[in-house]
Amino acid sequence: MADSKDETPLVELGYAEEIENEWRLKGKYFPSKIGGRPIWLGLDDSIPGLDQLSCEKCEQFPMTFIMQIYCPSPIKSNVVQLKNEGGQVEEDYDGFHRTLYIFGCSKCGSQYKVFRSQLRRKNPFYSFDPPNYDCDEETDPEYDPKPQQFGVKLCDVCGIRSTKNCAKCQKASYCSRHHQVWDWKHGGHSLACKLGEEACNTSSNSNAKGKSCSFLLPEFDIIMDAEENEDEEGASSSRSEEDKMKELKEFIDKTQPSFQNQSLDDLERNQIQEDKNFLKFKKIIKNNPEQVLRYYGFNKDAIPLWVSDKDKTPELIPKCPNCDAPRVVECQIMPQLLTILGVIEGLDWGTLIIYSCSQSCNSNRFYQEEFIWNQPI
Repeated sequence: MADSKDETPLVELGYAEEIENEWRLKGKYFPSKIGGRPIWLGLDDSIPGLDQLSCEKCEQFPMTFIMQIYCPSPIKSNVVQLKNEGGQVEEDYDGFHRTLYIFGCSKCGSQYKVFRSQLRRKNPFYSFDPPNYDCDEETDPEYDPKPQQFGVKLCDVCGIRSTKNCAKCQKASYCSRHHQVWDWKHGGHSLACKLGEEACNTSSNSNAKGKSCSFLLPEFDIIMDAEENEDEEGASSSRSEEDKMKELKEFIDKTQPSFQNQSLDDLERNQIQEDKNFLKFKKIIKNNPEQVLRYYGFNKDAIPLWVSDKDKTPELIPKCPNCDAPRVVECQIMPQLLTILGVIEGLDWGTLIIYSCSQSCNSNRFYQEEFIWNQPI
């Protein structure tokens, strides 16, 4: 992610694209992606499990992974000088590697969570030197660190930290009884258990299971590009109610199912007549209507793009519990993502605003929960 010191904050836009090379989703390439299973940065037992990723309103139902964003920190704290393999001196600091993980409850849609993971350049898991991004699948080095190599088991269904094993074979791992039952009935584990240990090992280590898993979202790559500010000179400063209504209806057609629980009459009454934020939202995204992510970085003056005058972030954003620094807007997930994902039971938002520690502090564990706000439409 780029860092800008200009007067006008640089906003980077994220777009969802089909994944061309699945092998590029290895952890050592530090991917940004939507859906599927999370690819964890820190690989120890601080990886979130059901104790952190259960919905309080759905009887310990595991949350669904929405996306992860690789975004190294521009704040260079605790800097040290280290030599690379070539003998050159390079900087190492907290947050050299850094990823945000966003989850939501796809059963009721009432709760969303975000976790920040960061590592120094010299860490227990990855090479000090950057991966070779110019290689192809045939020349890609085989080594790719995984949590299992560090004694951490992941749920075979959703990929979060697991605490349960199949009672029969002890090979398959699960985060919850919900996913254990699903895997037995629909994921093929009942057959694997009957076939024996080798089949169980193959089944539990296979990613193919997740391709058709109802608990996982469709998987996409995230491509980032800088937003170009539109020249507003000469633009009409006033529009008729008819134009506004036409614009709203076009937006509704493009962003279903984020409006699935509201009637057009409700939207006309609540959104279009007086809502200046909604009109500003429409105006800004019209040049890049397919954006699914807006990334602001660590600019303290950044203001999220609100979809409504109502339900804005509360004035009191909780400070970082680790260092007591204020949290700032880092990014937001746009409603257009819902269109790309299709109808997902429970998941629904106007925009998800993510606030993170302004110092990107280094906690004692590799995963720090940050603050996320759902502004509904």
